[in-house]
Amino acid sequence: MLEESRRKRNAFLAGLVDGLDEDEWAKIVAAAPVLEKLAHL
Repeated sequence: MLEESRRKRNAFLAGLVDGLDEDEWAKIVAAAPVLEKLAHL
């Protein structure tokens, strides 16, 4: 059940990523280190 949930979430996120343009993707990549740091607070 957990694996199925992860598969669905990953498919959903992949669909979101496919809809991003290059500028939007660059912003996410630039924000990733900050988001990673916040996730570990």
